[in-house]
Amino acid sequence: MDKIETILKSIEPIIMNCRKKTKIPSWELDDYMQEGMIIALEMYHQILLDPPDDDFNFYVYFKVRYSTAKMTPTATMTLSTT
Repeated sequence: MDKIETILKSIEPIIMNCRKKTKIPSWELDDYMQEGMIIALEMYHQILLDPPDDDFNFYVYFKVRYSTAKMTPTATMTLSTT
């Protein structure tokens, strides 16, 4: 298993926890997972291009970004059309 696969597997509990806290009526589990994978892959790519200088915890930043994206109506509309 390579690094990105490990990351994607490790974010599943974060996604499931956020799903419980913020329910979007028209979404199924696959929609939550897809949004999480998109955000994680974008973050991973950004880290590869510009590595952080300080002590960086991918999962903390992912949780904040994922939670924020779910709360933003334009983010959910954009991601649900892809």
